[in-house]
Amino acid sequence: MDAATLVPPNPKNSGEWLLLFAGLTLDLVKPYRNQLGLQLPENVVAFEEGLRKAFIETSEESALPQALLTWMFETYGEAFLLHLAQWKASVFKPDDAQSFQAYVWRLLVTRGGLSGQRDVETPPPFVVSVRFALAMFPSSPIPRMPQSPWDRALFERLGYQDDFSPMTYFTAAVRHWRFVTAWEAALHSKVLYDAAEMKAWAEREAEVRKMPIEQVKDPVWLPLPAPWR
Repeated sequence: MDAATLVPPNPKNSGEWLLLFAGLTLDLVKPYRNQLGLQLPENVVAFEEGLRKAFIETSEESALPQALLTWMFETYGEAFLLHLAQWKASVFKPDDAQSFQAYVWRLLVTRGGLSGQRDVETPPPFVVSVRFALAMFPSSPIPRMPQSPWDRALFERLGYQDDFSPMTYFTAAVRHWRFVTAWEAALHSKVLYDAAEMKAWAEREAEVRKMPIEQVKDPVWLPLPAPWR
């Protein structure tokens, strides 16, 4: 067993892996590491140093993804690499229809405001419960532009801009994790979840918000990756 067997090389997604690894080195991402659903190795400092060392010592960016996957497999083992691959698929850059539903439902739940100030009708109690859980997270915007010397140098080297950089995906990943976590908290609360009531409300909300109603399906998405250690 090796890294290439667990995560077969694929030129089509090597750019995604480069974005992921570059993002994990960023000082911008550090304050949000515990809001990603990704369990990093216990010694995070050594992990970060290993990532940054690879970027410093490797001049050819196309070689970085596979080199880092191999390093992670040899250093942290199969369990971490599988966890990372699952996180990439379900949180970092999900392409499946189910994960799109998490995006759709997040828009529907939050467009009325976490305190309901923009609601056009009274939402189901479950929506209020999800909003309450979401309100526990910081409301300040996640910074997108580099500030530290490392971040500025990496953005310049890889040609990242405000509209496209690892922060595009890490910001979305934080929002996804927060929403799925808040939804799970509501499910485990004493508030009743009425599937029919929720679907009917969501369709009315989508119509008011001028969203295609056909995009609103059952609120089912991939679970967050389980811990690997």
